[in-house]
Amino acid sequence: MRYLLFLCIILLHAPNIAAQKTSTWDRDVLQIIESFQQDDRVALQVGILFKDDSFVRSFGKANIAYDQALENHHSILSTDIANLFVSYAILHMEQKDKLDLDDPISKYLDQLPSYLNSIAIIDLLTHAHHAPNWMSYQWLAGWKYNDFRSQDQLIEQLHRIPHWPDREDGFAYNSMGYILAAMIVEKLSGQPFEVYVKQEIFDPLGMKNSYFQSNPDQVVVGQVSEYYQNNGHYFLDKYPYHQCTANRLYLSIEDFVIWSKHLHGKTSIQEKTVQRLKAIKRNFPNIDYQIGPGSFWDEQGGLTRMMQNGLAYGNKAFSCYFFDQDLSILVLSNSSQFPARSMATEIAYKLLQDVMVENESDANPTQTLIPKTYAGIELEKYTGHFWNATNFQSREIRIRNDSLYYFINEQRFYPLIPLDEERFFALQGQNQIVFDFSAHRDSLIISVDDAYSYLYSSYEPFQMDRENNHPYLGLYYSAVLDAHYRVDQDDQGIFLKNNRSDKIYLQSIMQDQFLCDEWYIGLVQFIRDNQQVDGFEVHFGSSPPCSFEKVQ
Repeated sequence: MRYLLFLCIILLHAPNIAAQKTSTWDRDVLQIIESFQQDDRVALQVGILFKDDSFVRSFGKANIAYDQALENHHSILSTDIANLFVSYAILHMEQKDKLDLDDPISKYLDQLPSYLNSIAIIDLLTHAHHAPNWMSYQWLAGWKYNDFRSQDQLIEQLHRIPHWPDREDGFAYNSMGYILAAMIVEKLSGQPFEVYVKQEIFDPLGMKNSYFQSNPDQVVVGQVSEYYQNNGHYFLDKYPYHQCTANRLYLSIEDFVIWSKHLHGKTSIQEKTVQRLKAIKRNFPNIDYQIGPGSFWDEQGGLTRMMQNGLAYGNKAFSCYFFDQDLSILVLSNSSQFPARSMATEIAYKLLQDVMVENESDANPTQTLIPKTYAGIELEKYTGHFWNATNFQSREIRIRNDSLYYFINEQRFYPLIPLDEERFFALQGQNQIVFDFSAHRDSLIISVDDAYSYLYSSYEPFQMDRENNHPYLGLYYSAVLDAHYRVDQDDQGIFLKNNRSDKIYLQSIMQDQFLCDEWYIGLVQFIRDNQQVDGFEVHFGSSPPCSFEKVQ
């Protein structure tokens, strides 16, 4: 009798025992995650495939207000991770002989402005299309999160945006290409994009809790709330972040692991499409990585890696695949500040330490960092203001308490740790930033964890005050946006304001040139005629500038 009772207990608990089965490397991975997870309110999902084992864990809260614990089936907004699935849908249609990647998009989309007609489908998938970034214009117009824009409205806006004939050919990261690619999928399938992906990708693979959301007002069970952080407090995200369906991907970590198993070739479903996705790589001048459909290829520790970020207010995602080593690392979070790539990088070094090559160029800074003192280093020569003209970013290095600090703005600044007299290491919310002063003393290279390496040149900032702000004040109008902005000032400084936006404060860089903290605006360049300010242009980087004429 006791034996039967004991057997029943074992059988009842068998599922739980199986669920708790761990791999030999689980403890190492959990220690790394714990070192990066500073706040248990933040939703964090981690999935790892390593040879024949898998690791799937969820940490934190799906909803802070209701104290709802995050589970593996909950879905998190993953933004640019969607590019992989849009690319897969296009390549899936190529396998069915419904299109050719070299076809011009005008073959399928006849309502676009004529200057976009020569773009090829492959250009959409590898950021070589140079279509204007429609989303930047919408954000600038002040459209809110729930002001979802239809495809007809998108096309209308594209016709308003002027052609930019002087652009250089080559790579420029711009998710507009994937919106147009999704429109091609809809045209050829006769179905909404989200329906096609569900039927052709998610359902066949068994991805039950992932979807492209066509209506941002739709309430979905298991959808993780999106937050932004301010001074240690979390608030439901109300940033004016709206996109078309092709960018609103929600993934659960369970489903993300299923998708990654598919990419590793552990299933026969659509194997030719997977191989096509892996095979396409394009090189561009001036960048040291390769671009594939919806992804980037580079080397980490001497090993080839395919990776993709997803980043916007209210979400952070990162995926990387070491196909030759049978390793995938997947990270999803509802906090844009979570250092997803840094954590994935450290996990990769831990799991692949026996085969990775660690040298000066590709060693993991978090592993090789040996803190040095500032003794004997002349700190003054490193200080100053630095400017990147491509991405319209300003940075500053200052001395505080006999140490160097890296300033993004007055609210965000981080200490620098010297590696040697030429290179420094900063912890930007645990992101990695390496400074290299070896080329020129009047410039520096900043390699940011979740972006790429940029060259910054020194400059002397133009000091503003209330008196010399006066010529900029007034009401301005943009025909492209059909929107007004007022330039005004208060005790905090000069700012932009329209009837949809909050105050957007401007930071003086040089005379008539301003930056702001809103990431969808790059550079605000005021235009003068006979010394009178009669307008301004907003520069985005990868799109034509948006002009405003002074009307009052």
